[in-house]
This record gives sequence, structure tokens and C-alpha cells, in this order.
Amino acid sequence: MRKDKSRALLAAVVLGVAAWLTPGHTLAAGPGMPGCAWEVHRGDQVLLQGAYGVRRVGAPAPITVDTAFDIASVSKQFTALSIVQLAAQGRLSLDDPVRRHLPELPAYFDRILVRHMIWHTGGVPDYIRPLFKAGRQTARVSSQEALQIIINTDKPVFEPGTRYKYSNSGYFLLAQIVERVSGQSMAAYAQAHIFGPLGMRDTRYVDHYPNPVGRRANGHRTLPDGTVQVVEIEWEPTGDGQVFTTLKDLRRWMQVLAHGHPAMDPRVLAMIKQPGRLDDGQAQAYGYGLQHVKVGGHDVLMHEGGWSGTISRFVWSPQGFGGIILCNYYEADVERLLDPLLLSLVGDKP
Repeated sequence: MRKDKSRALLAAVVLGVAAWLTPGHTLAAGPGMPGCAWEVHRGDQVLLQGAYGVRRVGAPAPITVDTAFDIASVSKQFTALSIVQLAAQGRLSLDDPVRRHLPELPAYFDRILVRHMIWHTGGVPDYIRPLFKAGRQTARVSSQEALQIIINTDKPVFEPGTRYKYSNSGYFLLAQIVERVSGQSMAAYAQAHIFGPLGMRDTRYVDHYPNPVGRRANGHRTLPDGTVQVVEIEWEPTGDGQVFTTLKDLRRWMQVLAHGHPAMDPRVLAMIKQPGRLDDGQAQAYGYGLQHVKVGGHDVLMHEGGWSGTISRFVWSPQGFGGIILCNYYEADVERLLDPLLLSLVGDKP
């Protein structure tokens, strides 16, 4: 039985790597190429963990299970957690109009509530697209510049609370609210109230450059001629992304979701596991920085994130298991890599 299980695990890993190398994925396997770190665990037991590839093409340092990655939009759950913490302390309300905390925003933000931005139902205009159109992808972009783009808009994308549309701008503004209410930067607040107390020693928001994170994986992308290129995007806005972390710290966070922690208010942890809703009460799959979806037959909380040549996937189940994959190659199919491996270990039914 043990030998059969070991063979099944090996087959799952081989199939996972093969999925990356199917047509449509141009990364060539071999020494000196970018890669991934991954883990599947049940309860406190790590069922499988591994890493391959290098942190930066042209340099010998390998990716290991301790390598730090930019998790991009997977960061959103920590921004939502910060807002809910401040709400639990009575320092803000999820029903506050956004302009109560950011009065420089246009008048239509009186109709957008804090909870709308958490659930992506606020209709906040995008700040990223105008910067890309202006050719600012690789330029240094400040939080003030991103904020000014939103200040210059004159109407929401849709009437707040009436529909769902994923919005990086909303989460950027949530981080701005955290900073105004707490008197700390988003990075400092999260360090003092989340990452530090939870023992997530290798996790931080990056809001300035040069990037201070050590042992990190640089992002990569493939050019039309097949060349694998290092990607460096030095944008400073936080909230919608900008958390760098490791497998170990994300597993630690999943254990907090599962079992609680003395440093975390149980009411806060209970709230951030809930789905969102429209103003008419219709439930939405997106909740507090996590999506409520199914993987196989399991109900899970999940988020993916891709930015600056990296891509990641975070899957946690209230049934007691979780999976994480962190890659420094933007074209990696993280769902196809992680989910079959996860289901091979925990089964495809509850």
C-alpha cells in the first residue's frame, strides 16, 4: 500500500510538470530556467513539498521551498483582513462611504462603500490600464500617482452594489484607507498586526524600491522569439498586491484560518471566510480577498495572482487541507499544475 501511494505521488508530480510543458507553454525544461515551489498539506502534516528551477535566469541560485515570491493578487486577503480588523476595533465601518476616509476622491465615491470595494462591487475605475497605455509598465509608479488617476475620473464603471467586476483599484484604495485610519503604511500595519504576531517572518508588503526582500524569485516572461526574459516592475501601490512570502508562511496562515490564533480576533477570522453579496442580497463567490469555489468536489477558498512575471495559486479548504504553488514564470498554468496534484493526495470528493 505504501509503495502504491509513493508511486501515485510520483506520477502526480510528473503529470504536473508535464502539464506545463504541453503545447502553448514555451518554457523549456532544463538547468538555468525559472520554475516553481509547491506544497500540499492536510492539517499540520505536509503531504508533498518541492521546488525546481532558478530564482533568476542567468544566475545559479536555485528555487527552494524557502524562496520568497511576489504573490500579487493573493495579497488581497491580507488587505481585506486589515480592514476587517479596523472595523472590529470600531475605527471604521464596512458601511462607511469611501469618501469619509479619502475625501479627495470624486463625489461619486459617496455612493461607494468600503464593503463594496472588498467584494469588487463598487465599480471603481481601473488605475492600471491608463498606466500601461502610457507605457509605464517598467517605470517607477508611486501610490500618489495611482491615486491621482482615480481622482481624475468622473463616474463609476457601474452603479455601486449592483454587480461584480474584479477591481485592483478598489483594493488599492482599501490600503489607502488602512493607512489613513491607522496612521501607518500598509506595510507597517500588516507587519505590526498580522505578519509579526502570526510569526510569518518571511512575509511583507513591498512599497519601495530597491526591493528589500532577500532570497526572492525574480519574475520571467517569454518573448515572441522564445527568449525567457527577467521582468522587473517597480510599482509602489499596495493593497491589490505587493506581498512577498514563502510556502512556509502561507501554510502558517492557512493554519490560522483553520484553528485560529491568540493574536487574531475570532470574529475577524469568521468574517473573512464569508462570501460577499450585492446590495439586493444576492450572494457572490468573491468574499474578503478570497473566492469561494470548488476544486473537484471540495468547497474551497482560493485566489490566484499574477504580476511582474510571477504567478501563484492559493487553495484552502475548511475540511482541513490546502495547496500552494508559487512560480516565477508568468505563463505557468498554476491551476493545471496544482489542482490535480492536490486532488491526487486528498481525493476528489469530501
